[in-house]
Amino acid sequence: MNSELIKFYPLEDGNVWQYENIHGMTPHRIGWRGTSVCGDTILASGFIYKIIKGVYCSDAYERIDTNSCIVYRFLPEFNEEWQLFNLKAQLGDTVLILNEKFVCYENTSEIKKFREARYGENVYDLTRNIGITRDGFIGGPPVNYYRIYYAKTEYTEYGSPFLPVENCVSNISTKTYPKLIHSFQLYQNFPNPFNHVTHIKYTLPQDMPVRLKIYDIFGREIKTLADEIQQAGVKSITWDGKDNRGIDLASGIYIYQMKANDVIQSRKMVYLK
Repeated sequence: MNSELIKFYPLEDGNVWQYENIHGMTPHRIGWRGTSVCGDTILASGFIYKIIKGVYCSDAYERIDTNSCIVYRFLPEFNEEWQLFNLKAQLGDTVLILNEKFVCYENTSEIKKFREARYGENVYDLTRNIGITRDGFIGGPPVNYYRIYYAKTEYTEYGSPFLPVENCVSNISTKTYPKLIHSFQLYQNFPNPFNHVTHIKYTLPQDMPVRLKIYDIFGREIKTLADEIQQAGVKSITWDGKDNRGIDLASGIYIYQMKANDVIQSRKMVYLK
């Protein structure tokens, strides 16, 4: 039974996934990202993780507990692992995904769908033999999600690649991964929801121009938090719920989006007065 559930999240060397980024008031493709499994490494937690190499996105480190069928991701910036998916989730079950609550709202032999428990706009779709086929914010406008374009796993091949598919060789390392890596990543704001101020953390792999803006759910620009060249490293910006004119905003859902070079990442947050 567990071996069948694990097919919802293939994680073998040489597996490749490529996604198109769908975004906007009138949803359209604005970019791509790709990932591939390129070997193994032992990290600070003591477990062996698969190395997930990213193209136009950050690298990742993941493992599957074959008994619980839980997928874990190691987060070097926190020096700990968080639950990514519970493949045993049944219809209506509430599970943690990266420390946020999601509900399994569709569960068949071929697909599992998870929707954020509180508001429901953020979703993850898992398709048997492929893995993640959609993730992101669909409750817009504007929408902002990634949709599978090509996949090659130990079980199947789907679509046609738009990026070169590189051969990956397994390389088990006994090194302990450092507590901090410098890779481009935009993290969930904390706290979320918030009622006074919130902090937005991100990491930059090199010196680069950074633009960080906040939008309302209709896609209107509310606040520019950064628009400058920044040095590589770990960054954090505080937002106090005010717009560019210094006026307090109404409670609601807001989107913060970062563009660094040609990479765009977005997340949503909830402001409660």
